[in-house]
Order: sequence, then structure tokens, then C-alpha cells
Amino acid sequence: MRMLSEFEPLTEAAKAKGLRKGEKYYYLFFVGTKEESRGKVFFYLGLSSSLIRHYQSIAALEGTSIWLEATTAYSKSIYAKLDFQIVEEMVLGKGKAAVDGTELKGGEGVKIWGMLWRPDDREKTWTSETTNIPWPQTLLPKKLSQVRVLTFGYDAFIVDWKAMVSKNRIGNHSKNLLATLATYREDDETNDRPIIFVAHSLGGLVCEDCTQQALLASKNSADGHLQRILECTRGVLFLGTPHSGSGLAKWAEMLAKSFGFLKQSNSSIVEVLRNDSEVLARIQAEFHTMLGARVQEGQRPINITCFYEELPLPGVGEVVPMHSAILPSYASIGIHSNHIGMTKFQSEDEHGFIMILGELRRWMRELKQMPAICQKTTTAAFFVPFRRDDQFVGREDILVHIDEELKVKSRIALAGIGGVGKSQIAIEYCYRFRDKFPSRDVFWVYCSTPERFEQSFRDIARRLKLPGEDDPTKNNLLVVSDWLQDRHQEGWLMILDNADDEKTFFELKSDVHITEADQKQPLAGYLPQSTNGSILVTSRNKNVAYRITGSTDQIITIPPLNEEDSCSLLLRKLPRTFSMDNVMKDLVKTLDYLPLAITQAAAYISMRNGMTVSKCIEIFHQNEKLLLLDMGDLRRDSTVPHAILLTWQISFDQIKKTHSQAAEMLSLMSVLDRQGIPDFLLDKGDLLSFTEAIAPLHDFSLITVEAGGDFYGMHRLVQLATRTWLEFHQEIKR
Repeated sequence: MRMLSEFEPLTEAAKAKGLRKGEKYYYLFFVGTKEESRGKVFFYLGLSSSLIRHYQSIAALEGTSIWLEATTAYSKSIYAKLDFQIVEEMVLGKGKAAVDGTELKGGEGVKIWGMLWRPDDREKTWTSETTNIPWPQTLLPKKLSQVRVLTFGYDAFIVDWKAMVSKNRIGNHSKNLLATLATYREDDETNDRPIIFVAHSLGGLVCEDCTQQALLASKNSADGHLQRILECTRGVLFLGTPHSGSGLAKWAEMLAKSFGFLKQSNSSIVEVLRNDSEVLARIQAEFHTMLGARVQEGQRPINITCFYEELPLPGVGEVVPMHSAILPSYASIGIHSNHIGMTKFQSEDEHGFIMILGELRRWMRELKQMPAICQKTTTAAFFVPFRRDDQFVGREDILVHIDEELKVKSRIALAGIGGVGKSQIAIEYCYRFRDKFPSRDVFWVYCSTPERFEQSFRDIARRLKLPGEDDPTKNNLLVVSDWLQDRHQEGWLMILDNADDEKTFFELKSDVHITEADQKQPLAGYLPQSTNGSILVTSRNKNVAYRITGSTDQIITIPPLNEEDSCSLLLRKLPRTFSMDNVMKDLVKTLDYLPLAITQAAAYISMRNGMTVSKCIEIFHQNEKLLLLDMGDLRRDSTVPHAILLTWQISFDQIKKTHSQAAEMLSLMSVLDRQGIPDFLLDKGDLLSFTEAIAPLHDFSLITVEAGGDFYGMHRLVQLATRTWLEFHQEIKR
């Protein structure tokens, strides 16, 4: 009893020494564990270790410390392995008890140790259980010799959930991060070095908001040193960051269930997080707006890769679901660990470290090709509405061909069937063109309708602030055309995307906004003839491509991908848990090696739980209308369908409207064997009439010519799309 009376004052004094004033903590107290239960409850853990790990998982998510006392040297060693630090060694019953607690006058007394575990140690986040030094300090320098590693942490232990997800709290942390980093770089004169952020869990939200603080600072001339942070940011690795508010609400639900019997008020946190998910949504919206603005303003885009956990936390479950941890259109990679373990590596052979290192190396290679100083690489306009595709595959021969042709010709067209990747090639070429010619303007013009063409020209005039752009009596088509025609000092590149309809370019449209003072002419007449600039056209219609470029020699026909590049594209679009196998080869063959079909299939597999490549093939064979599903694609015109079959049906509608006999031939070919179709089955008149009738099917790349021109063939998916189109119009039985 005498030792027990000493226990409370000694332990309270130790807590006062180890805990911060007002710090919240959990107190764990173990009476004892049966010897037969030690090390046999969960993997290598015993009963007490399992319980401690359970509450560490909970405390880590809440940002709360854990206090306990070790009453034996053995338990002290166990707690130390679980990352507890000794705060105070205490002796009970000194001079009155033996080391085993029995009464003994003059005895040494019983030693106990007050021990503390905190989840907010920035180094512990990156340190494995078997090492004392963070892996960015031990493993990274061996692989990336030209980097320096800075760490930033915040006092998560004083931040409850309600405060953490509030805009003000995140803003405070992000401002501190921005100011600290800017000061550090200012002090050692490294303001021009590129920056890559690696952020775990809620730190990712702080990192996202930090870019917004830097963007706001750019509007204040006194905060130039803060603006440099955003200008020099080259990449962000998100590790288990909950980008959507619903993910945080799910965390709270699990927490409430896990320790609601300890803290009854925790159930109310769930509702708070649901409400504050709107705050997180605003952070996401602002972050993506900033990313888009960088591209529009001619700055280099920020590389982003999202890593998600693949294993549950013991006793808690899945912390950040995959759908919350990833950002659409950016690379996502799974790490075979739980939310806490995904940042702890003890060797360079671990899968998670290899994946993170791979992304950092890729970005480092890109950095070596950039100017050494972080600044806007060009003052030229770069009006490309799509982010560069980090997963772009192949097409090197075509990109080189475009480059060579535009050296001697002012207009080149990429022609091919819808979904073959024409626009994707054009996007990639725009970024390569900017890298090669940073002082030259790049413009993207939508051409699917006359209205979109004119709107694109109007946007160019407005953003360049050309004389007369805000004058309603002026013709913006002519304003832009004349400016490009007279721009002698530097070259420029213009992309005419989806230039498929002849009437859009070569018929006079009375509804297009042209004043009486200006001469009315077809839209093609507003395309500048200057040899100082280049025009790259993407079109499904070879006849339109010919009329814009003026020569068949200036048309590059885009074929489907080869098998190797098709498999590579599929693998890049799928989660990293997939690996190359023969089943993938079967799928890309089934999809006729068409990039859009492959991308959409990969999206379908990725977004359906438990879906595999084999299952996707099986579903497709059972119902080929799977390709009618629109899975979205951020690098395609939002007004154009993303599903491959719907993409082609636009061509079918256009052919039926303007070339009825060609539409009838296409309908007939869709119900025949798709290969070796003899021309006599299609001939309904003289040779001239037949040639003119079938020409649109060639122009739109819907059919191929076989065996010297006497036989025709179709892509299998084109035949499927035609049948689906006929069924929709109830003409399949006609």
C-alpha cells in the first residue's frame, strides 16, 4: 500500500515533465499478460502489443499521444519497440522493498518507467520500426545524389478533427510551411532550385493549400520570395491524402466505432467532418484551378502522383479509400501497406520505396532538360486547354514526322478514324514545340462547329488583348487572322482540332458574327497564310484535311497502335497492381489496338471493384455495347463523346446527312463478313458514281481497301458501331 501511495505523485510528476501543457493523451494501463498469450495474438505481437498497436492506429488518426508505465524491464523493451520513449525512471518503495516488490528493509525498491508515444513526430512518419533514421536521409541520397531533403511538421497533437478540417486551421499550417520554406531558401540563396513536395495524409491538404497561399502572394509585389515557391514547384507526391471530404467522414465513423466507449462525444465528429467536406472540396477546386492556370499562362505544369494504401490498419480498417486518395487524370500507384506503414521503408528493395523512387527519378530527368533557374520559361502565349499526358505512349515516328514536315510546310494534317489518338498526338506535340521554341505562341482552336471556331478566335483576341478585341463592331476572326499574318518576329503554332465537317470551313455561314463592314467569307478564309506560322489539323475526314492543307502529301494518316505500345498504354492506365501478361495482349487485340478504346477499357477496369482484364474481355464478348459506356477523358474535347462507339456514330450521322448512298453501303457492309467484301456487292451504278459514293467511307477511315482495290474491309469495332447505330435508328432489319 505504501508503494501505491507513492505511485500517483511520481507518475504525475513524470507526466508533467513529458507532456506539454494542455496536451490530450490516452492512458493505457496493463495489469499483466499470461505467458501463453505472449507473441501469439496478432502475427508476432502479444496481447498487450496488439492492443497498443490498435490504439496507436486510433491515436495517430486523431493526433493524440499515449502514456503508459512499464513495470518490468521486459515490458519496457516491448514498449520501446512500439516507439515509446522513456520520459522518467521512477523507484517505488526505495529502502522498504526488494526489486520484486516484497518487503525488505533497505531494499533497492521497484523500478518503473514512464513512457510516452506521440504521433506527430515528423521523423517517425518516415522511419521504419527497425531503424532510427528516416529513409529520406539514409536511402534517397544513394539513389538521388543531387537532392537535399527538408522536413516540415506541425503540432498535430493540439489539433482536433474539427479544427484540422477547418479552412483557417489548414490555412495557418500552409502559411507556416510557405514562410518557413521561403525563409530557408532565402537564407542560403537557393531560391532558384526546383521543389518537389512529398506529403503524407493530412499533410497533403496543407501542401495543396500552400500553393494557394503562394498564388495569393504573387499578387503582392512585396511577397516575391513567396511567389517563387509556386514558380519553382515541379512535383507533388501525395501519400494517402484524403482529397475528398467523404473519406474524412468515413475515418471519423471508424474512429467513433473504435473508441466511442472511451469518448462518447466522438460520435459528433462524424457530422462535423461531413459538413466540412465542403471546405475540402473548395481546397480541391482551388488547387485544380491553380494547376490549369499554370498551363494556360505558359508555365510548366506540376507533376502529380497519388499513392494509396492497399492494406487496412489493424483494428481500424481502411483509412483513406483509393477513390479518396487519387486525383482524376493523374497517375495513381498502390503501396502494399496500411496508412501508417506506407511511409516506412527499411531497405531500397521494398516495393513502396521503388515506386516512389521511380516517380522522383522520372521527374528529375525532366528537370535536367529544363532551364536551371525556376521562372516562366516563356512570355509567349500557350493556349492549350489540356494537361500533358504523363502516360503518353509511342508515336515517336509520327511526332518526328510532324516536326520534319513543319520545317518546310506551313500546314500539316493528322487524319484517321475517331479514337485513334490524333488529338493526343497534337497535345504532346504542343508541349514538345513549347520546350523547343519557348518564345513562340501556341494556340488551340476547336473546330467541331462554326460557333466553337469563332469562340476560340474570340478567346485568343481577348487573352492577347489585341486591338479591337473588345469592340463589338469588330470581327474577331479578322482581328486574330491579321495579327498572326503580320507577326514576323516569332513563329507560332495553331492546332485546328476536330476539323471534320466541310460545311464548317467552306460554306458561308450567315449566323457567324461578322459585321457589314467586314467582307464575309468562309471560315477557312480566316486561316492565316503566313509562312512564319504553322497549322496542325486533326480530322477524321481526309477530304477536309486535303482542302485545308492543299495537298495529300501534307496529310499524315494515323494508324492504330502496335501491340507493344497498346499493351504499354493499357498497363500505364491501369493501377500499378497489374502486370503485363498475355491476357492484356488479348484485350488490346480485341479492341483493335485503338487508343481511345484501350483507355476507356482501362478506366472501366480501374473503377469497378474486383474487375480484372479477363473479366473485362468476358463482359465484352457477352455484350459488346460495353464500349458505349463513357468513362470520361480530361484530354478530349468535353463536347465530344468519350465512348468509342459514340465517337464513330457522329461520323455515321454526318455521312448519312450528306452522302446517303455511302451510308447505305456502310450499312450493307456491317452485316457482311467484315473482310474481303467484293466491290460488286456494293456497286449500284457506273464507276464514277460508285467511286464518289464510297469516297466518304475512305475519307473517314471507316473502311480499308484490299487486294488491288477490288475488295474492302472494316475494323471489327467499326462494324459493331455501325450495327449499333442501325439498331438505334431501327434500320438493322431493313
